[in-house]
Amino acid sequence: MMNTKYCRCSIFTKKKIEFPCYVQLKCDGSYREMKIKDNKVSFVSRQGKEYSYPSLEKEVLESGLPEGYYLGEFTIGDAFHAMNRFEGNGILNRKDCPEDNIHFTVWDYLTLDNYENCLEKYKFRIVKLQALQFWFPDWMSVVDSHIANSMEDIINYTSNYMSQGLEGSVIKLPEYIFANGTSTKQFKLKLKVDADVRITGTTKGEGKYSDTIGAITFSTDDNLVMGKVSGMTDALRRDIGSNPSKYIGKIMSVEFNDLTPENNLSHPRFKEIRDDKSETDTLERIIQMRDMARRL
Repeated sequence: MMNTKYCRCSIFTKKKIEFPCYVQLKCDGSYREMKIKDNKVSFVSRQGKEYSYPSLEKEVLESGLPEGYYLGEFTIGDAFHAMNRFEGNGILNRKDCPEDNIHFTVWDYLTLDNYENCLEKYKFRIVKLQALQFWFPDWMSVVDSHIANSMEDIINYTSNYMSQGLEGSVIKLPEYIFANGTSTKQFKLKLKVDADVRITGTTKGEGKYSDTIGAITFSTDDNLVMGKVSGMTDALRRDIGSNPSKYIGKIMSVEFNDLTPENNLSHPRFKEIRDDKSETDTLERIIQMRDMARRL
């Protein structure tokens, strides 16, 4: 494992927002740090695991991009049309990951010195990054970014992302300085709504979960909303895999961000088993809850 630095977002709160600020697409993939130094390219995960992508490394060296750290997200497909996180990250973490399907959305560029001790504000770093995109290979792009001058702008840009089935936005203040830890000048903004659905089955796990289940499949009782969800603890995952009949037919709560155009839950995440409930929400009720959360 390599020693990496990761700057986390704070929880969104209106009181901490200053205008103008940047509203950027929150990508839904696997974090990667691309380092160029001494004619060598390396790709490292948030946990410090190094990945080898020979063809991508070759293209980066041929592109003429300067040394430094390029921070962003790997997805299967570009950020606006990416495979869902559960399936996409499973592919990205495979040893035989197809490199021609990878897209790298970059939201920050740090010189080698700035990575170790950043003194440069984001409003200067993003200008450098946007200038560098002209040397990017086809599988790299700068994150979709807008200037917001009001809270209404932030909500409109974020709602537009979510209406496309995307997860939400990241708000960055111009004065944001990169540092290891949680920043008070960048924030995640996404909708969080809970729905009750019925467990209908499971899917087979892969990788570290190859001996148990991968996900729980579900539907609403009106059969208008269906999908699958992960995010269970390892202990619960093993118990469901060993005793599926104990869980199939039960109600569980799922947290989601929005509805897709096909009325599927966008970015569903497992919350809990609800032994106290016998009925699921309906599509109509889920839409009502989503709309109420948007207004709030």
